[in-house]
Amino acid sequence: MKRGILFLLVFLVFVIGGTLFLKVNEDKKEITGETTSQSISINITVSGSPPILELINPKNHTYLTRQDLKFNFTATNADYIWYKLDNSSNASINSPANINLTLGSHKLRLFANNSYGEVEKNVTFYINFSFFIIKDDHYEEGDDYDEDHGNMSRNDKKGESTDFLDYSYEELQNLSNLVLHDPSYAKIKFNEIINITDDLNPADNSLDLNSYTNISFNRIYINSTALPNFNKQATLSLYNLTFTNPRILKDGSVCSACTQQGYFGGTLVFNVTGFSVYSAEETPSSSRTTGQATSDESGGAGAPPENFMIDKEKISISLKQSEVKTEKVKITNNNKISLKLSLDSNLNEMLNISEKYITINKKESKEITLTFKAKEDTIPNIYIGKIMLTSEKAQKELPISIEVESKEALFDVKIEIPTQYKYVLPGEELIAKVEMFNLGGTKKLDVEVEYIIKDKGGIDILRETDTIGVETTASILKTFQIPPNINLGDYILYVRATYNNQVASASEWFIIGKKPSNQFSIIIIIIIIMVLVGIILEMRKIKKAHKQHIDEMELIKRGYIRKK
Repeated sequence: MKRGILFLLVFLVFVIGGTLFLKVNEDKKEITGETTSQSISINITVSGSPPILELINPKNHTYLTRQDLKFNFTATNADYIWYKLDNSSNASINSPANINLTLGSHKLRLFANNSYGEVEKNVTFYINFSFFIIKDDHYEEGDDYDEDHGNMSRNDKKGESTDFLDYSYEELQNLSNLVLHDPSYAKIKFNEIINITDDLNPADNSLDLNSYTNISFNRIYINSTALPNFNKQATLSLYNLTFTNPRILKDGSVCSACTQQGYFGGTLVFNVTGFSVYSAEETPSSSRTTGQATSDESGGAGAPPENFMIDKEKISISLKQSEVKTEKVKITNNNKISLKLSLDSNLNEMLNISEKYITINKKESKEITLTFKAKEDTIPNIYIGKIMLTSEKAQKELPISIEVESKEALFDVKIEIPTQYKYVLPGEELIAKVEMFNLGGTKKLDVEVEYIIKDKGGIDILRETDTIGVETTASILKTFQIPPNINLGDYILYVRATYNNQVASASEWFIIGKKPSNQFSIIIIIIIIMVLVGIILEMRKIKKAHKQHIDEMELIKRGYIRKK
């Protein structure tokens, strides 16, 4: 019995072992095939491709600066990258850079290669720095003194202000996320796309942010008539406020259309749908209305408009290169409370203000000193600007013109606008007397004379050129036809005479508009007429009394005569 069981176990082991042996051999046949009688050929292919190259900037556009034009690109799987600008030699480049260029057309070729090939991208673009002029010194750390003549230069921007020179002319017509920023006062961030070239007068090919925008303490202003293209939705921030619970004002009234985002650490953030003048004030308490606030409260709701006077309407200064002059300005506070003012200018490199922040006690005056300076390399020209005097509730501007003449000019220029032409209407004629004096001897000089009329923002309105022979002196009456569609306001006539690269100049302000009536004279005339009428009436009364009929019976009754 035991032998039978043992035999059975041995038999099962052989059966199972044989099955496994056959299975393994079958598997080997499936994997290898009959390797003893066949050979296998294996081909290995390694794939590769040339670099991927993208030229981002410049584009096939017109650019407004020759300084630091952004050269931006991306390159993938490139062993070597180089470029060729116009007819210059090849130059290697590894990362985006800035390039300086000259006026005119340029062709930029960008190359990249690796062991699998070479690729090229190229673009033709243009540099024309007088094609469109942008005046935005208020939002730069430096001034572009000669930008009126198409010589814009790069300056560091204030805060987050948009650098327009980073963009082409075409891109400026579709600009998003535009920012105007003065970190000391406020910020404007536009929430819509803006075409900065499409202002009230697109044909003038300029944008004047200096004249038509203002950011100062507790005040943001955009002239939406002159800049309708900036009349867009925006987020505004007012800095350094001291209110506990501020409310937003538009043109001095509570702005119901404004949406406040928050007020933190003296910064008020709110959204607007369009532009005018925005500011803030303390929200009145529930126990008092705005009309119940006393006039002696400093900066509270209901306080009367702040009233201060400047003893000058305009300042005109003439400097030679390397010359310094000073001017005093007196500011009078006519309020019943003390007045805090900030003073700022868009002529910072040529003008130093002795005090930028002042406090004037009620009914008192304070004098500040203005120092004007022209550097030795300052370009002879006229520089138009202003001083902004800003309080919490009011702002005034003091227009300034600075003439810079050559240090060694051989002649002098004088200009006089007759009294009857100090006020002219659009479409009328302006007449000025221009005199030139030869300071270099008796030799006749052929002098090139430019006549330029500018508005108070520095924009050229009219420009004419003459050549005048000056032996000792020359005097002419020059007539200018004022354009019929010109805006009313202050303008300046600038005469620049050039000989042998030396410049002498003169200027004078005038007004385009109706001459104001002299109300004081009218009042005096009315008083004189009334006095004369009174005298005439009294004389008639006296004369009538002398001619009065005397009754005989009345005289007898009074005893003056006896009855016959």
